[in-house]
This record gives sequence, C-alpha cells and structure tokens, in this order.
Amino acid sequence: MRTVRTIRLHSLAVQVIVVVAAGGISVRAGSMAPNLKDALIFAGPDDFVPVVVMMEAFPARDGLLAEVRGLNRENRRVHVVSTLNDLAERSQRPVHAALAEEPGEIRDVRVLWGINGVALEATPGVIERLAALPEVRWVLHDHGAPHPGSSASDSAWRRGDGSSRKDLAADLFSAHRGEGSGPTGGDVSGPNPDAEVAPELVAMGARQVWDELGTAGAGVIVAVIDTGIDRTHPDLADHIWTNLDEVANNGLDDDGNGLVDDTWGWDFCDDDNSPDGGSHGTQVAGQVAGDGSGGIVTGMAPDTELMALGIDCDLPSAGWAASDYAIAQGAHIITQSYSWWWTDQPDYEAFRRQTDSELAAGVIHANSAGNHGGNPTYPLPYNISTPANCPAPWIPTPAFGGAFGAPARCVFRRGNDFSHGREIAP
Repeated sequence: MRTVRTIRLHSLAVQVIVVVAAGGISVRAGSMAPNLKDALIFAGPDDFVPVVVMMEAFPARDGLLAEVRGLNRENRRVHVVSTLNDLAERSQRPVHAALAEEPGEIRDVRVLWGINGVALEATPGVIERLAALPEVRWVLHDHGAPHPGSSASDSAWRRGDGSSRKDLAADLFSAHRGEGSGPTGGDVSGPNPDAEVAPELVAMGARQVWDELGTAGAGVIVAVIDTGIDRTHPDLADHIWTNLDEVANNGLDDDGNGLVDDTWGWDFCDDDNSPDGGSHGTQVAGQVAGDGSGGIVTGMAPDTELMALGIDCDLPSAGWAASDYAIAQGAHIITQSYSWWWTDQPDYEAFRRQTDSELAAGVIHANSAGNHGGNPTYPLPYNISTPANCPAPWIPTPAFGGAFGAPARCVFRRGNDFSHGREIAP
C-alpha cells in the first residue's frame, strides 16, 4: 500500500518567494484518485479506508478575491469563513444523505470547508457509491505514514471504541463561523536585551526591523502547522496564543467549534487539545518567536503569538483541518513545514483550494519547499513539494530550469536548526 512521505525543512535563514509549476491528478466528476484505486484493490469488503470526498462546487480564486476586495483583514476573514461554510453545507447534502444510509460502514466523518471536502473512513462499497454522485468531483485516499519518533499514525483518527468524533449530526457544520479571539496579551517586550542575537537573524536585518521600524510582531498570531509545540520552553512560554472563547478544562465546547477545551490549539492527529511535545514544531516556533529567554534570540518576530496545530500523522486531511482552524480562529500567518512529494500523488487542486481560501481570508501561508531544490532526481517543478507549489503570479521559464504552464506560489525558508533555545549548525 502506498504511503505518503513528507518532508520538513530543518532550517531558516532567508525567506524568499519561490514560484514553480506543478501538474496534478487528472480527474472527472465521480472519479477516484489513482492511489485510492490502488488501496481498494488490497482492501477487504468490510475494511475501513480513510478518504476525502472532494465536492465539485468551489469558488474561483479570482471571484473570491473580488468579493473581499476593499474589506479589512477581519471582515474578509469572516466573509470567507461564512461563504465557504455555507457552500459546504449546501453542496455536501447529497453526500451526507448517502452516508446516513450506511451507518455501519462509515466512521470519523469530518467536514473540511476550506477545500469543500468530507474526510471519513468508509468501506469500499460506500466509497464507490460516493464517487458516483454527480456532485462529487473525485475521492482521494487520505493516508500517511508516521515519521520516526512520532507517536501518531494514520490510525490516530480512530477513537478507541471505534466510534466517530462527529457522527452524522447537525454539528458537522459548526455554528462557530470564525469569531477569532485575536491577540491575547502575550509578552510584547521584544527580544531579551541581554541575550545574543543569532547571526542568521542579524544577516536578515532583524535588528533594523526591531529598532528602526519599531516592530517585533506584536499583535500577530502565527499558526504553526507542524508536530506540536513545547509550550513550556523558556523562549516560547510567554508567546502561546490563548483561545479566549474557550474555558479551560471544563469539558465543554464553549466556542461551538466542535472541539472541547481547545485553549491553545488542537492536535488533529490525536484528536485532542494537547498539541505539544513536538521537537520539530518547537524548532519552527523558535524560528518565529524565540525571544532569547534561554540566552539566544532565535525568533525573527519575538512578540508574536503562537497557535499550535499538530498534524504529525502525515494525513492530508489533518493539514486541511488545521488550516480551517487557523483561518476561523483568526491567525494572521500560517507556517507549515509539512509537504508531500509529487511521487506520492498529492492532490494539487485540493491543496490549491486550501491556499486560495487562506489568501482570500487575508492569511499569509509560508511553507517549507527547498529541501531537495538541487536534487537532479526531482527536476523543476517536481523539486518543489506540495503545498509549496500553489498557484502564483508567474510562470517559470527555461532560464529558471523549466517550461511548464501551471504557475505556483510559496514562501520558502532556509537556515539553521532551532533546538532548546540554541541555533545548531546544519
């Protein structure tokens, strides 16, 4: 069975805009992705296969951008969340009606409004019937393999009792429509004046930004879609975002977003409110907001707040769910150091829907992209992984190593590792 290999960018020194071309899976209404067809060959009739059902309906990027043109950031975010939730609720009715007839052959049903998809586990017979619905564009295999040292796997979506986190009930479409709580009052005193500033930050002009422009990111919420964050780390502890609409540890979903006690983020693999302990996610968070309390300033924006969103099971649906959460909860920036190679047959259009939704909502998406930039085995555009290869304003030319017609966009980062408050040579 095919597994999804992911990459993580372990370094940060320069941020540049990278534009590449990318192809995609050729689809027709009612089709299944090739990797899903492969999986179904080996699945028994009663096996549960994780899939994402992609709906045909989705707004064109230019049309969605036109709708929010002239709106401030908050209003455009609210508009996008409401518009895409409404679209998902209307267009997905045939899918949920079909699922209601198969209660014993489905589980873990989750709405992904940012891409207009439905993630679930279902038997092969149900999957085939869903793929035949005229409202369905195609069905993807939602499958991944854990990284070495990861405690999560693709089975983490399943509850221990085999039941669904969200069954076929009205709460699939949450009444929570993105009343993001905004910045929550973390430390905004800037970098530790007694700490050394990492040389990579000096090279990028961090001091000029802090001193001459007078900003270190105060008021900005950065969603870290990664392995999780160690919120006790001294460089990060004062910069953890708090969901002010949620009462901690009362066992209730106070803000109505379908998640209980999500006070500082969510783990979309373990399906709980503890997106912590991830060394790579902590490294990335340190590159964003490490304030030097441990002795070295490693964060370019040490006054930002960090929203922790764990996806350390490599499932594409986990990344899409995390993106939905970040948009709805008011993140200004998403940094995502998870990617899928073209050899894994990622669904480019689904990832492009994700980044188009983020763009329309006014959210900046920064993604790892360059781990294999010089690998001749992966020529341009295939040396750039997904979702880094999202639609962009320009098309690569032969002078840049390619002559492909599908433009792409990303922010790409390179540099040194962050670990336990120190920079480590690559």
